[in-house]
Order: sequence, then structure tokens, then C-alpha cells
Amino acid sequence: MNRVRPETKATSKRLVRALADGSTGVLNAATTCASAGIIVGVVTLTGLGLKFSSIVLDYAGGSLLLTAIYTALVVWIVGLAVPVTASYIICAVITAPALTKLGVPDYAAHMFIFYYAVLSEVSPPDPRCRHSPPPPSPAAIPIATPCRRGNTPCRPFSCRSFLCSIRSASACS
Repeated sequence: MNRVRPETKATSKRLVRALADGSTGVLNAATTCASAGIIVGVVTLTGLGLKFSSIVLDYAGGSLLLTAIYTALVVWIVGLAVPVTASYIICAVITAPALTKLGVPDYAAHMFIFYYAVLSEVSPPDPRCRHSPPPPSPAAIPIATPCRRGNTPCRPFSCRSFLCSIRSASACS
């Protein structure tokens, strides 16, 4: 198409501009992945991941519900500082062994961690959760204030999400 329309013709100037824009656009993702790789390497080499999972299991007393709560809290706290991808990578190394030691399948443990890594992006310190859509019921729109509406997606530790995660993990084992 760029040969038919002269305004989209590929020139050396446009190629250099595209390469410059692409290289500056990839810097954020590259630094995030590099820092997550360094953290994962340090955690793996020092054995901190296995030590952390044994600490979580000791505090939970072998309870799957308490282990899930502690894991979700850790993922949420880590997710406050880093993007979703880095949060998942870091927490998969640190917290997944605690869930798998209790018999949770690997894929269920990783989906649980990924779920809470995504939810950590809309936690209350992050102002993006204030831009949520209104409640689905038209009758509830006049009642709901913007603050009430904005706090709806900011409930990462609701009972429903925990029960669904644990129920699906125990059903798969």
C-alpha cells in the first residue's frame, strides 16, 4: 500500500524515525524485564524462594485457604511497585512453590498468581481504578457516587475470587 499512496511511501527518513520510535518505546519493557530477571536470579541463587514458601507454609499451618491469602497479599504488595509482567515473574518464583507443596496444580497456582498480579494494578493506591465503568444496573447509577463506583474494582481480596480460585484448584487435583 505504501507504493500506491505517496504519503505513506517508505523513505529512509521515515525508516530512521520508525526505528528511533521503536527503540524508545521498548525501553520501558526492557528495563522492567531486566530488573525482574535480576530479582529472579538473586532469589533463585540464594534459595530465598524456597525459604519464603516454607515460611508461608509454617504461618499457614498447612491450610490452603491461609496460604492462598498470604500468597495473594504478597503478590498484591509486589504488584504495587512493579508492572503486571514483572510482578507475575517475581511472584511465580517466590510464592508458587508454597501453593504447589499443598497439592495445587502448577497451572492453577500460576493462574492464581497471575490473577492477583493483574488485580494489583487496580489497587487503591493506583488512581486508574477511579476510571471504572458505572454499575451495570441503571437504577444504581444515581445512587452510586464516583468514589463508590471507583472502589468497585478495587476489591482484590473479595471472598468470591478466593473461593473460586480455591474451588477450581481443589477440583483439578
